[in-house]
Parts: sequence; structure tokens; C-alpha cells
Amino acid sequence: MTILLVLLVVFVIAALTILPKLKGGKGTERLPYRAKAILTDNEREFYGRLRQAFPDHEVFPQVSMSAFVEVERGLEKKERGSAWGRISQKTVDFVVCEKGTLEIVAVIELDDKTHAGKEDKDAFRDSIVEAAGLPTFRWKSKAKPTPEEIAKAVLHAGEAEGDPA
Repeated sequence: MTILLVLLVVFVIAALTILPKLKGGKGTERLPYRAKAILTDNEREFYGRLRQAFPDHEVFPQVSMSAFVEVERGLEKKERGSAWGRISQKTVDFVVCEKGTLEIVAVIELDDKTHAGKEDKDAFRDSIVEAAGLPTFRWKSKAKPTPEEIAKAVLHAGEAEGDPA
């Protein structure tokens, strides 16, 4: 009787261990992920300023560059892959778009302490956005403009450069 009980316990343990794997699942294994906020408190406050500055526009936070920049056609495979690799993992802080059409008006970066010492990377990122024909606006976190100043800078940028608006 004891041998039957031991065999039954071994069978139950084996079944509980093997069955989840046979189903293709990981059983009760915990995956090492957790949710996090899309924006820091500082970025969230600035997002509020952007929403005030652009009430007739859409403001999207933390946008992947690959969502709005593509590699030009006609490049050799290796060159195309290299160019894609430069943008595939990058994000920008905010993208301001026309309501309805979602045409991009501006890319906006908020430079906080995470940007310290990364001016070359920021300049390279800005050059990619500029090459795509889009304007980038950068503001220092410690000297954030008012919503009115943001709107004036972005919506009247062409006028400042002498372009008719």
C-alpha cells in the first residue's frame, strides 16, 4: 500500500510539472516584466504645457522614430540596414500633429538630466529628424517655456526664418 501511495505522489508531482510544458505554456513561471509610467513627472508636467499650447492639435508622447521616419529607397541592402539600425530603437519625447490628418507639425524634446553629456547623440537625432524634413524644438527642463511661448516658437517658426506663413 505504501508503494502505491509513493507512486501516486510521484505521478501527481510529475503531472503537475510536465503538463504545463506539454501545453506550450511556461506554467506558473513569472516573466520578469512590470508596467511603468510612460512619462516622468517632469515630462508629464511639460505634456500639460504642450496640450495648452496646442489645443487644436494632437500631442503624442514617447514616439518611436521608426513610426515617422523611414529609410529612403534605392540604398544597397547593407546601407539600408545600417540606416534603419540608427533609428529603430530611438524615441522622441513628443510629436505634435494636425488634428484629423495627423500631419506632423513638430518634434519636441525636453532636455533633462538624462541628456547631460549626450549633446552629440541629441544633435545626431535632430539631424535625422531634419533630414526627414521635420522641425525639432528643444527646451531645457530647468527653463521650460510657458504654453504661449511654446506655441509662438513652433507655430511661427517659418515666419522667424523669413518664410511666408
